Amino acid sequence: MLGFYNAAGPGQALDESLRQRLLDWDTPCHLRIFVSLSCTLCPELVTAAQRLATLNPRITTDVYDLNLYPSLREAYQVMSVPCFLINEDGPHFGKKTAAQLLDLMEAART
Repeated sequence: MLGFYNAAGPGQALDESLRQRLLDWDTPCHLRIFVSLSCTLCPELVTAAQRLATLNPRITTDVYDLNLYPSLREAYQVMSVPCFLINEDGPHFGKKTAAQLLDLMEAART
């Protein structure tokens, strides 16, 4: 439901400086997020990544349940979830807010 709210409505609130940084983002970025449906930390990362993607068309997000895609677990050596890649940078681990995720995206871009 939160994904629909972010895509079709006003979405989750972001502070103005974060929103401006996101709107100024000009580099294609593909976020791949690896989760488990039993993980209590995964939803925050997924909703943060999807929120960024709803506000900037240069950012795309794919979410994979590793129970359904064990080959991805092996390919990216995922030892815990949540885990994510920024383009091919990573893996990165742990829950992140939208601000933390954008900080990591900026660091990976340079």
